[in-house]
Amino acid sequence: MWYRNLMDAVTGLCEAADTGIRTVFNHTARAFTVRLYKGAPSQAVFSKEYENLISQTYTQSAVDYASIALIGGEAEGAERVFAVTGDGSGEGRREIFVDAKDLRAEDFGGGYTAALIFRGQSKLSELTMTQSFDTAANPHGNLRHKTDFDLGQTVKVLSKKWGVTLTTRITEIEESYDSDGQSLNIVFGKGVLSLFQKLKGGM
Repeated sequence: MWYRNLMDAVTGLCEAADTGIRTVFNHTARAFTVRLYKGAPSQAVFSKEYENLISQTYTQSAVDYASIALIGGEAEGAERVFAVTGDGSGEGRREIFVDAKDLRAEDFGGGYTAALIFRGQSKLSELTMTQSFDTAANPHGNLRHKTDFDLGQTVKVLSKKWGVTLTTRITEIEESYDSDGQSLNIVFGKGVLSLFQKLKGGM
């Protein structure tokens, strides 16, 4: 039996299901409450041309992209159980192998193949074609944090200069205050995996 960090495993499942996770500590009950959620869509549109962004950097990458996952389950050699998930053909077909020996048929019964496929989908969700906007928002623009948009919501980001329009989730918000006032840095979409994230994910 292979052991994994529980938070890493749960986060991977949430990413595959496009779902957020929030943990809140209840001081009275002295217990943590874990909630799953999906960010509601927002009508907010961000762009330097609309003057609600001060700066924006657009990144698109297929470096880690994969479209097909071959998942290897328990056993060895000719006895090993395999499953496949994903799609793609020709130049768009990029395959990866996912080692899932830690998943045992006795734990899932008739749902073993589905468990292997979900593991493969979780890995593919980490290896999508990445598109992201890393931005600095204008705190005096036409959009207000927690009123017009918030972390996890789906919004539209565009750049007329680059001819790019991206409908995606807000994946990071960094709010800070200094002598110049409020600063708000926002990441839209999923960026390229760092070396640490690749090593942590076993790539």
